[in-house]
Amino acid sequence: KEKTYFASVYNVSVDSCIKIFEVAKNEKDKITGLNFIEKIEIPFGNSVVSLGCDKNGILYFLQKNGMAYSVNVYNFTSKEMRQVVMPYERMEIQGLSVCSANEKTEVYFSYTLPDTMPRVGFFEMANQNDSENVILKLCQNDFSGGMFNPIKIEENQIIYIAEFLAGNKIFKADLAKLDFEEIPLKIISEGFTSSD
Repeated sequence: KEKTYFASVYNVSVDSCIKIFEVAKNEKDKITGLNFIEKIEIPFGNSVVSLGCDKNGILYFLQKNGMAYSVNVYNFTSKEMRQVVMPYERMEIQGLSVCSANEKTEVYFSYTLPDTMPRVGFFEMANQNDSENVILKLCQNDFSGGMFNPIKIEENQIIYIAEFLAGNKIFKADLAKLDFEEIPLKIISEGFTSSD
């Protein structure tokens, strides 16, 4: 009897929001519609770039403010918003993916800095949401075609898309064999507007 929800991103010009709907089902468990539940307002001039969810129903999304990016974490039950602000001003991020296992959630993304190919970056959060810090890990290796849309498939293993002139390819990478810069970051409690 668990409920199912659908979260969607709305970007209109310079306005962004996230709308959450409850999925309505009939007695045969077939979807019959969506019932609006909540709207999360994003500050004016910011945009939502990518959206993911962990096994506990906590939303993770990339928020862009000018050239600054953050990963926002929204607890649907407690209505708490937290934010992990990226450390570099000219760091671009895309392709967020979320992997939950045991007592932790890992957030993966593709990032670039000036004069780099797209690389994998990630951090880990405790599922209890009581930690105030994360260790951001940014790959320091460049690979032909770049590393787009990284997704964890097993311990220390990701798959990613590399883009070439002749077409795209999917590759597998062993994170234990890559060089990472580790940066401690503080989690910020973020003010936001939510409406029903």
